[in-house]
Amino acid sequence: MKKIKIIALSLFSLTGCITLSGNYEVQAFDENGTQLQGPRMISQGSGIYTAKNVLCQIHPNASIKVINLDQNIEVKNEARHCQNSTNTKPVPTQSTAKFEAPKNFTFSDSNYQLIFQNSDTIKATYEYTTHNETVNNWSKLLTIHALKNSKLSAQQYANLQMNQLQKAGFNQNPQLSSQHDAIYLSVTYLPTDLKSKNLMASTYEVNVQKIFAQCKPLITLSIAERLPADKASLETTLQKTRDTLMTQLAANPWKPFCS
Repeated sequence: MKKIKIIALSLFSLTGCITLSGNYEVQAFDENGTQLQGPRMISQGSGIYTAKNVLCQIHPNASIKVINLDQNIEVKNEARHCQNSTNTKPVPTQSTAKFEAPKNFTFSDSNYQLIFQNSDTIKATYEYTTHNETVNNWSKLLTIHALKNSKLSAQQYANLQMNQLQKAGFNQNPQLSSQHDAIYLSVTYLPTDLKSKNLMASTYEVNVQKIFAQCKPLITLSIAERLPADKASLETTLQKTRDTLMTQLAANPWKPFCS
């Protein structure tokens, strides 16, 4: 759902020092060639190698492609298969197979409708907006992720995401906390192009995620809100927005069926 940008400086290989330049997007695909959902990996230069490793942690059965954004072509010699990639589809576990996402969702007295869903070998994704907003042009977005065949605990999954955020650029103030039977991860994503008409690139995004510890594999619920970069008292507004979303998410009574 989010834009995570990773910047690295150089890479040493068996053939010597390789220096790449330009902008790249690293993408993950399942065995059917369907692109897997998840954070958008935009890298500069040899930062693609860090991005590949992060994507393989998220999608251990994936195939990886690298796209040169400056030339809009695939860099075929940088393609790879993650370590656990196979030609067989994993069988959904009991909890994932039984999980059914709601068509409508009430959050903080607002009604959200399901506008996008996708399922791959790693997880199922469900996205909700309110006020008839689209999946790309939204002010607030609810997202449910139902992981498949993951053996990670809620804490391990939260720590993995924190590690990715700390390695990446274009985000600030990632924080972890726990309440009752859930772990919360909050982060503010920074704009990458203030002049862009694409809201994902030109706005701040405050994102708070709730990881339900009782579900195996894990199920998460996230709420995100976009704020314009020219917002008055921006830093104060970002912090207040984060605190408000955290309070609303903790108070929301929805719990997934994951027996």
